[in-house]
Amino acid sequence: MHLEEVIELRAREPGRIAELAAGRAAPCGLVDDTGRLMLVAADHTARGVLRAGADPTAMADRGELLRFQSKTARLQRAVLGAIEAAQEAQERIKHVKQALVDTPAADPKLGADARAIEERLKDELVALKGDDVMRGRNEPVPLAIADRVEAIVDSQWVSTASVTGTNQDAYRIAAEAFAAELSRLRALVEGDLRKLEQSMEQAGAPWTPGRVPVWQKE
Repeated sequence: MHLEEVIELRAREPGRIAELAAGRAAPCGLVDDTGRLMLVAADHTARGVLRAGADPTAMADRGELLRFQSKTARLQRAVLGAIEAAQEAQERIKHVKQALVDTPAADPKLGADARAIEERLKDELVALKGDDVMRGRNEPVPLAIADRVEAIVDSQWVSTASVTGTNQDAYRIAAEAFAAELSRLRALVEGDLRKLEQSMEQAGAPWTPGRVPVWQKE
């Protein structure tokens, strides 16, 4: 029946639709005699259905969705920043190792410290963004922190529905893992690497990125 016919029928016989509906026989199963199954979506606020789980107004609570999106954005910002900081520290270590080679009088322990910091930075980046070497070999790798965050962004930021349990779990796992990795990264870059650079300055090693030279007028 076309829309024009429905309008005409409602105008001339307003009770006819109700009569036809009352005369319909309820199906005896999910599939009728034609073998067809019809599904009617009834899970959108436009249809007045707001319940999700035990919360009768979950889908109407846009405040909860906005709060989740906002904290995910803050986590994403911090994770991406930590990746950049670790990669910048790797570049500093490359210059540090070369500068130590050019400083024969430097304590050999400084070179060992530099190599240890370099290995720990690699471990941090694997935890933050995954193992690029294994990925390049098409080997399965554990899900990295950045992968979890991006999965949330890809699915939840374009949705108007309530926050899914899957994304809530993903955020919790990513946030807990990142808190630990960020603490280790900060101790590594702001503690161990900086201490190494100070020792290099005392040894008279050539300037390297990240260091401010110490000099006094003579």
